[in-house]
Amino acid sequence: MINNQTLGDKIKSARKNKGLKQSELSNLLGIRNTTVSSWENNSSKPDINILELLCGILDVSPNFFFNTDNKENITIKELELIRKYRLLDNRGKDTINSLIDIQLSSSDNYFKE
Repeated sequence: MINNQTLGDKIKSARKNKGLKQSELSNLLGIRNTTVSSWENNSSKPDINILELLCGILDVSPNFFFNTDNKENITIKELELIRKYRLLDNRGKDTINSLIDIQLSSSDNYFKE
């Protein structure tokens, strides 16, 4: 079965599963009620810092929001690394990729996969 839920649908579903109103969730997050509404209507998306709080309040993993197959769980820390990586220029990304390659090449686990 293909999951066609948008991020907004998933936020709304998780909020309702916790029995929270939009206003209650917005108060817990310290944001305006209209912000939660805009997420649920797919007009905007929460940033990584709010996402971490959202996951904690709604008792869901980041994987719930972003992954349709549950083969791999993405942690908040991994999402933060992705966010930082995306802020780098090409030279910075090349540097990080090289460091990762060096680290992986010295790891026995890398060659076993």
